[in-house]
Amino acid sequence: MPLGPSPKVTAMSSLVPHKYDYIALTYDGPDLTKVEYYQNGASGDKVATLDLVYSSNVLQTVTRTDH
Repeated sequence: MPLGPSPKVTAMSSLVPHKYDYIALTYDGPDLTKVEYYQNGASGDKVATLDLVYSSNVLQTVTRTDH
């Protein structure tokens, strides 16, 4: 049985306390180095960025920037 279109999902978390509906991930090799959160899809408004810093492949810090 076919289902109708998916409803738009808007999420919020305690790490990123903004509404968002799209997440872009950036990797350097196996390490996730950046997470960008957008409202209104990939070409919408960036609401927050998480920058992840590693040392010897061990996560050291996570820094949030609000936009």
